[in-house]
Amino acid sequence: MRSKINPYLFPGLDVEPTFAQITDIVAAVKESTNIDMCEIRSNTRESDIKDARHLLAYFLKKRTNLTFKKIGDLINKHHATVIHACSRVDDMREYDPYFKKHVPAINYLINNP
Repeated sequence: MRSKINPYLFPGLDVEPTFAQITDIVAAVKESTNIDMCEIRSNTRESDIKDARHLLAYFLKKRTNLTFKKIGDLINKHHATVIHACSRVDDMREYDPYFKKHVPAINYLINNP
């Protein structure tokens, strides 16, 4: 069972359906990668945490109407980092075993809450 996401982690969101989508995506990434939102928002460059951050940015862009800047604000990164993360996941999801495993798993978790 997924844990509830603290709404104070996402300041400035105005639209309720978008907030619900965001919490579902965050919960799915957290469940699939076993990495907490606090670690994702941190400045660490550890491979697993960085990859989870990239997956979160990718799914937030793919599944919501948020801008790169807004996604960057949510994950505590610059919008250019979000652009890089999205293009990296797009490129690597067919070749890298980590992304091959987690992209379908997160898609499944988002579609079947």
